[in-house]
Amino acid sequence: MPVFSRVTSRNPWAIEVQGVKELNALLAQLPARTAHEVGKQLYQLANEIMTASKDVVPVDTGALRASGQVGLPEVTGDQVSVTLGYGDTAATYAIPVHERADLYHKPPTGWKFLERPTIEAAERVGKAVAQGVTDAVAGDTA
Repeated sequence: MPVFSRVTSRNPWAIEVQGVKELNALLAQLPARTAHEVGKQLYQLANEIMTASKDVVPVDTGALRASGQVGLPEVTGDQVSVTLGYGDTAATYAIPVHERADLYHKPPTGWKFLERPTIEAAERVGKAVAQGVTDAVAGDTA
């Protein structure tokens, strides 16, 4: 691990760094670690959104609710993304149920069952990204 120390005998303003190779190795790993940690935080947030969504998704047979899923984080270049949604076996009616305001759904369920929880969680995205960066810099990759 790099050691930073103040050198007072030669120049009181100098800082000596021991372990430059180790520091460079840590810095070289930082982009990949950051993507990994940000992905973990976004995945956790996406699962929280999906849980909230499943509380308000309309239920007839249960197939639509059961089709809700959160994908694993994906890193493409300098972008990290997590995809969540409904469909699969319920694909033919997931979009109409989500988009049509004219259909009756027993409260608290209703249309925009994924959009509403996503909008409510939007302010937490920045915090999730910041936590991921903090974890990457701190080396907390547990």
